[in-house]
Amino acid sequence: MQEQLRVIQEQVNTLSNKVDLLLQQTAKTEIPAGLLSVQQAAAYLHLSVSHVYYLIATGKIKNLQRQKHSRILLSMQDLQAYLFEKNTCGKIKEDETGED
Repeated sequence: MQEQLRVIQEQVNTLSNKVDLLLQQTAKTEIPAGLLSVQQAAAYLHLSVSHVYYLIATGKIKNLQRQKHSRILLSMQDLQAYLFEKNTCGKIKEDETGED
Protein backbone atom coordinates (compact mmCIF):
# COMPACT_ATOMS: atom_id res chain seq x y z
CA MET A 1 0.00 0.00 0.00
CA GLN A 2 2.85 2.37 0.88
CA GLU A 3 4.51 1.66 -2.45
CA GLN A 4 1.30 2.47 -4.35
CA LEU A 5 0.94 5.78 -2.49
CA ARG A 6 4.55 6.65 -3.28
CA VAL A 7 3.99 5.92 -7.00
CA ILE A 8 0.82 8.01 -7.02
CA GLN A 9 2.62 10.90 -5.29
CA GLU A 10 5.41 10.77 -7.88
CA GLN A 11 2.86 10.86 -10.72
CA VAL A 12 1.08 13.82 -9.13
CA ASN A 13 4.39 15.66 -8.78
CA THR A 14 5.26 14.92 -12.41
CA LEU A 15 1.88 16.23 -13.58
CA SER A 16 2.21 19.31 -11.41
CA ASN A 17 5.62 20.08 -12.94
CA LYS A 18 4.25 19.65 -16.46
CA VAL A 19 1.32 21.98 -15.74
CA ASP A 20 3.71 24.59 -14.35
CA LEU A 21 5.84 24.32 -17.48
CA LEU A 22 2.80 24.73 -19.74
CA LEU A 23 1.66 27.79 -17.81
CA GLN A 24 5.11 29.35 -18.18
CA GLN A 25 5.10 28.69 -21.93
CA THR A 26 1.62 30.16 -22.29
CA ALA A 27 2.67 33.32 -20.49
CA LYS A 28 5.59 33.73 -22.93
CA THR A 29 3.34 33.45 -26.00
CA GLU A 30 0.87 36.16 -25.09
CA ILE A 31 -0.23 38.30 -27.99
CA PRO A 32 1.23 41.83 -27.96
CA ALA A 33 -1.14 44.77 -27.57
CA GLY A 34 -2.82 45.86 -30.79
CA LEU A 35 -2.58 42.40 -32.35
CA LEU A 36 -5.27 39.73 -32.54
CA SER A 37 -5.28 36.02 -33.27
CA VAL A 38 -7.36 34.77 -36.19
CA GLN A 39 -10.04 33.61 -33.75
CA GLN A 40 -10.14 37.00 -32.03
CA ALA A 41 -10.23 38.80 -35.39
CA ALA A 42 -13.15 36.63 -36.49
CA ALA A 43 -15.07 37.56 -33.36
CA TYR A 44 -14.21 41.25 -33.84
CA LEU A 45 -15.35 41.21 -37.48
CA HIS A 46 -18.38 38.98 -36.77
CA LEU A 47 -17.12 36.47 -39.32
CA SER A 48 -16.23 32.80 -39.24
CA VAL A 49 -12.61 31.82 -38.69
CA SER A 50 -12.52 30.18 -42.13
CA HIS A 51 -13.71 33.43 -43.75
CA VAL A 52 -10.93 35.36 -42.01
CA TYR A 53 -8.41 32.85 -43.41
CA TYR A 54 -10.01 33.42 -46.84
CA LEU A 55 -9.59 37.21 -46.46
CA ILE A 56 -5.94 36.69 -45.54
CA ALA A 57 -5.35 34.33 -48.48
CA THR A 58 -6.91 36.76 -50.95
CA GLY A 59 -4.93 39.70 -49.54
CA LYS A 60 -7.94 41.64 -48.33
CA ILE A 61 -6.50 41.64 -44.82
CA LYS A 62 -2.78 41.86 -44.13
CA ASN A 63 -1.33 39.49 -41.60
CA LEU A 64 1.80 39.16 -39.53
CA GLN A 65 3.28 35.76 -38.91
CA ARG A 66 5.53 35.06 -35.98
CA GLN A 67 8.22 32.66 -37.10
CA LYS A 68 8.79 31.12 -33.69
CA HIS A 69 5.30 29.70 -33.29
CA SER A 70 3.99 30.01 -36.88
CA ARG A 71 1.07 31.89 -35.42
CA ILE A 72 -0.85 34.28 -37.62
CA LEU A 73 -1.56 37.63 -36.02
CA LEU A 74 -3.57 40.54 -37.35
CA SER A 75 -3.23 44.18 -36.38
CA MET A 76 -6.25 46.08 -35.14
CA GLN A 77 -5.37 48.86 -37.63
CA ASP A 78 -5.56 46.46 -40.57
CA LEU A 79 -8.92 45.11 -39.39
CA GLN A 80 -10.30 48.62 -39.02
CA ALA A 81 -8.97 49.53 -42.49
CA TYR A 82 -10.73 46.46 -43.91
CA LEU A 83 -14.01 47.47 -42.25
CA PHE A 84 -13.62 51.06 -43.44
CA GLU A 85 -12.94 49.95 -47.01
CA LYS A 86 -15.84 47.49 -46.91
CA ASN A 87 -18.24 50.15 -45.62
CA THR A 88 -16.95 52.85 -47.98
CA CYS A 89 -17.20 50.61 -51.05
CA GLY A 90 -20.73 49.63 -50.06
CA LYS A 91 -21.69 53.29 -49.67
CA ILE A 92 -20.19 54.19 -53.07
CA LYS A 93 -22.18 51.42 -54.77
CA GLU A 94 -25.39 52.65 -53.12
CA ASP A 95 -24.66 56.24 -54.26
CA GLU A 96 -24.02 55.09 -57.83
CA THR A 97 -27.35 53.28 -58.00
CA GLY A 98 -29.23 56.17 -56.43
CA GLU A 99 -30.47 54.08 -53.52
CA ASP A 100 -30.38 55.23 -49.88
